[in-house]
Amino acid sequence: KYIDTGRNNREVISWAFMIEPQKMLAKRMDALSIKRNNLEYRHTDSIPVDKMFLFQYMIGNTDFALNNRHNIRIFKYKDHKKPKLVLVPYDFDFAGLINTQYAHPTRKLNISSVRERYYLGRCRSDEQYQRVIEIYKQKESEIFQTIDNFEFLSNRAKNGTRKYIEDFYEELNKFNFIEKNLNSTCRQ
Repeated sequence: KYIDTGRNNREVISWAFMIEPQKMLAKRMDALSIKRNNLEYRHTDSIPVDKMFLFQYMIGNTDFALNNRHNIRIFKYKDHKKPKLVLVPYDFDFAGLINTQYAHPTRKLNISSVRERYYLGRCRSDEQYQRVIEIYKQKESEIFQTIDNFEFLSNRAKNGTRKYIEDFYEELNKFNFIEKNLNSTCRQ
C-alpha cells in the first residue's frame, strides 16, 4: 500500500517499485542531473563506473547503456574537485537475479537467458579489474547478510538469490576470472 502524494494522496494497493525523482536524488547528492545522450565513459570516474559494471555482471543485468541513458541516470557533482560524471543504475527487472517471467536477453548478445552473466564494462588492465574485484570480495559477507536478513523475501527466494550470488563469487575466485569473464566481452 502506498500513497501517491502527487495525486491528492490517492492510496494504491499493488506491487510496485519506486524510483526516487531525479531532482530529489540530485539535491540529496548535491549534484546536477545530466540529460545529455552520447556521453562517453572517459567522462566518468573509472573505479565507481567499474564497480557499477561488476555489480551489473553480478546480478546478471545487461539492460542498460550510457550512450542513450537506458536505465542509468547521470549526475555531475557541484563540487568542482569532483569533475567526473556519476552513473546511477536502476530498473533491474531484466536482471538474472530477479529473473522475471517476461525478461529476455537482447539479441545483440550471445546469451540465451538473462540468468547468464555477460560483462558489458570497459576493457581495463588486470590491475584495475583487481582493485574492483577486491571491493566485491570485501563486501561478500555483507551482501549475504543483506540477503539473509531481508524480511520481504520468502525463504525460497532467499535461497535462490543466495545461490545466484554464490555462483558469482565462485566465478570471481577462479584464477582465470578476468580473462574468461571480463576480457572476453569487455568494450574497447
